[in-house]
Amino acid sequence: MNSLPPKIRVLHVDDEPDLAELTAMFLNREDDRFVVDSKTNVSDGLEAFSDGEFHCIVSDYDMPGQSGLDFLTTIRETHPRVPFILYTGKGSEDVASEAISAGVTDYLQKETGTSQYTILANRIKNAVANYNAQEVIRETEQRFSELAENSEDILFSVTPDWSGLLFINSAFEDIWGIPVEVLEDTPDVFLTHIHENDREKALVSMEKLSNGTPDEIEYRVIHPEQGVHWVRGQSKPILNEDGSVARIVGYVQDITAYKGDHGLRVIETATEGISLVEPDGTFSYLNPAFASLFGYERSELNGRSWKLLYHNEEADRLEHNILPEVSKQGYWSGETVRLTKQGNRLVTDHRLAKTESGSIVCTAQDLTRERSTATKYGEFYHLLEIADGSAFYTLDHEGYLTRWNDHARDLLGHSVEDVLGLHLDTLLSSDSADGSRAERFIESARKDGEVTAEVEWCRSDGSTFAAPMTIIASHTPEGTIRGFGVITAPEETASVPA
Repeated sequence: MNSLPPKIRVLHVDDEPDLAELTAMFLNREDDRFVVDSKTNVSDGLEAFSDGEFHCIVSDYDMPGQSGLDFLTTIRETHPRVPFILYTGKGSEDVASEAISAGVTDYLQKETGTSQYTILANRIKNAVANYNAQEVIRETEQRFSELAENSEDILFSVTPDWSGLLFINSAFEDIWGIPVEVLEDTPDVFLTHIHENDREKALVSMEKLSNGTPDEIEYRVIHPEQGVHWVRGQSKPILNEDGSVARIVGYVQDITAYKGDHGLRVIETATEGISLVEPDGTFSYLNPAFASLFGYERSELNGRSWKLLYHNEEADRLEHNILPEVSKQGYWSGETVRLTKQGNRLVTDHRLAKTESGSIVCTAQDLTRERSTATKYGEFYHLLEIADGSAFYTLDHEGYLTRWNDHARDLLGHSVEDVLGLHLDTLLSSDSADGSRAERFIESARKDGEVTAEVEWCRSDGSTFAAPMTIIASHTPEGTIRGFGVITAPEETASVPA
């Protein structure tokens, strides 16, 4: 038995010293790993057990003062699982029943002849082996439980049809805002807190897992108090020998901070100017490209009024005509004339979008320079102007969205803050294979300069439509990839319904 120790330490309590000595001798003959410490009463037995380390207790039943059952009851108060064998000369159903109720490991009646010691030796070894095996399992479960409870990720296990919760750690409450007890009673309640536009995607993923296919998915969770959490789930089915799904296990990670950090990284490294103007009209953020476009350091514009970049007439046009439009519609795009720090005028492509907090996201691109240097496979921003009736997006070199025209906004219904910094995958339907192919489309454009394919697009309301997508690579003068342009010209039937 692999789970037996090199020496099996046994505490034997029997009020007949000669019988105790004989038992110890025969046990050692049966297996020289036995080390037996014999005591003649329960008090001495309890003291020995307290002072030493024993793998098993063997006790007589009928002894003066305290019986073997008294001994067992006392031991179980502090050691509920240590092997305890009642080895008695007075056997009865009542004694056996009491012993079982008190938590005895095994019950053995003394017999005549030496064969009883062979049986006793085997019972002791079986009890110790089983105890050690169970302790390994318990320790493993305890370590797993400690790891799970200290994990910020949700770890879970469910039945194949998702109707029964087998395990989940407390991180679920932090992200979902639902007590685990509620989930245990109603396992599908977690779906009600998934963003309505992502719920169908989650159901498709659950079905794939129930059918035996591993899956990875990103979606939004609405916390009752904290609002939106972005999460990424990776799950796999555990199969039976016959190939059927035994259970589904997985983890869910909160990637809200990553989404925010990544969006900021995309903004910081964007080649076009991006800024944020607060309701009081002052800049609270500018990316390096925005400050550089007008010849400033970022510190020179932060906290200053946006009017610093316009001559008076143009500032009046924005203040009285354009900003009211932004306040009403939430979005405006067009050309404006701005001023550099040196006093030069720049014709810029100007895009404004109002956020939920009332601040305004502004983008700026020097149209004078772009129009004079644009080529089909070089700078593609001119397509924003000539893509008549077509949706057009720009991506950074990794495929994350940095810009889009009015047609793209109207066609898909996404606001600026919804998609800025997200991957092209987020605009493709999760109900088809297209989402997983976005990266391959981008790689093809990176290699060949341009690629066109029919894909399934997904609107903000969850509806989908098929339309061709063309991805065009943009290169720096040195020949490295600057980013990509994405254009789609859906048929009239693909437009967003009123």
